[in-house]
Amino acid sequence: MARLREIRKHFLVYLILLIEIFGFAFGSPRQAFAQLGAIGGIGGISGAETTEATPLFTMTGTPSFREGEGSLSFAYQNTRITRAFGDKIEDRLGATVAAELTSRVFLMSYGVTDRLSVGAVFEFDTSRVRADTDNDGVAEKVEQEDLANPSFSAKYTVLRNPNISIRGLVMLPTGYEAGTDNPSVQLDLAYSTSLGGFSDLHLQVGYQYTMKDRFSVDPTDILIANAALARSFGDNFVFFTELTFRQGGGSFDSENDTPTQKSLDVVPGFKARFNEKFLVSAATRISLVNDFALGYDYSYLALLSYSF
Repeated sequence: MARLREIRKHFLVYLILLIEIFGFAFGSPRQAFAQLGAIGGIGGISGAETTEATPLFTMTGTPSFREGEGSLSFAYQNTRITRAFGDKIEDRLGATVAAELTSRVFLMSYGVTDRLSVGAVFEFDTSRVRADTDNDGVAEKVEQEDLANPSFSAKYTVLRNPNISIRGLVMLPTGYEAGTDNPSVQLDLAYSTSLGGFSDLHLQVGYQYTMKDRFSVDPTDILIANAALARSFGDNFVFFTELTFRQGGGSFDSENDTPTQKSLDVVPGFKARFNEKFLVSAATRISLVNDFALGYDYSYLALLSYSF
């Protein structure tokens, strides 16, 4: 029995190290965590590209800014990892295992013309893993904080009324441990229209292609599909509800033969403008389906923007 306990102890330590290396140190919300289904999305915060009455995670087909206008934004996101391959994390990894990711995101966007805007995202991630590997009531903790891979994007509005836009985005390795050595690119298409003045409808589809790193590790690509309704109340307040879908593995990851993985979230939230130049937004991502390697039940995000 003592031998079995020792084997179990070393197995748990090894498992936790795998989570730390491949779930946290290996990636950021835009990289490994997006591919694992824990965060998802391009920078996670497409709506921060504009201070207009739009949703927070779904890209819009309308222009982000007029020529010469832009915004500086800061976002804080907290995600407690509660799922593993669709099951409760305690059922898969034991009741003493807990993991959490917090992200502090700086976003900059600028309107080059009335149809073309560019943006950059810099993200600092803190990952925490805690587990009682000895079952002695004392939890071992591992914490890592660093700069994740930055992203750079360009969005162009192809058509007006209806509003259709395309966006290209590239994420570059920095060498920091919170990031990954995998460069990735993403292409998105978005459509926006007014539903008789009652609400605005926004639809987005995208594909994220992740390249191999120097160790020939090639994470799964990701298919993205979002839909959102946004309703304005006056000039300074908007309430939105979004559905965000991610799918990876399967045909998107034939090289590693990863099973098909998917996530579906519902995201209620709001945007409120004050003092003309400032905007505050908050949203909660509620998981409906998530069978990625690491997932969550809830994720919270708050954002503050200054427009110029």
